[in-house]
Amino acid sequence: KIILPSSTDLNLSIQTIDREDIEILRQWKNNHHDAFFHQEIILPEQQERWFSSFCKRQHEYMFVVCYKKLKIGCMGFRLLDNTIDIYNVILGSNDYGGRGLMSQAMQNMLRFIQSLYTQDIRAKIVNGNPAVKWYEKNGFKVIKTTDQYYLVQFNI
Repeated sequence: KIILPSSTDLNLSIQTIDREDIEILRQWKNNHHDAFFHQEIILPEQQERWFSSFCKRQHEYMFVVCYKKLKIGCMGFRLLDNTIDIYNVILGSNDYGGRGLMSQAMQNMLRFIQSLYTQDIRAKIVNGNPAVKWYEKNGFKVIKTTDQYYLVQFNI
């Protein structure tokens, strides 16, 4: 298990997921399914299959964002087509929105990525998802727009 404390808030950390986290991840994803490419509701058996497959993949990480020991969100990344693809960034509890906690967690994850990889760091955001502005506030720039998504890249 990897636990990465925030450099700016001692109450905030990101930690790699384990089996006990998969149900809350499934709930968060289902609650926000319209903001993702996979928009169908995920069943518990599907989440189990995903986790089993996820555990076998190299160069892929999924973190739970913890604040004061509470799980408030998640974010992940993987090496895909020789770029780092950030995915499943979800604020799971709206009670913690607007405080900059997910931004701090993202900066923490970006530092971790840069300590391991030299590839470009990107994310695809479904058109209509207001998260594009959040990514821009966190150092990303829209580099491509299609009918389905925005492609954003982190600018070092």
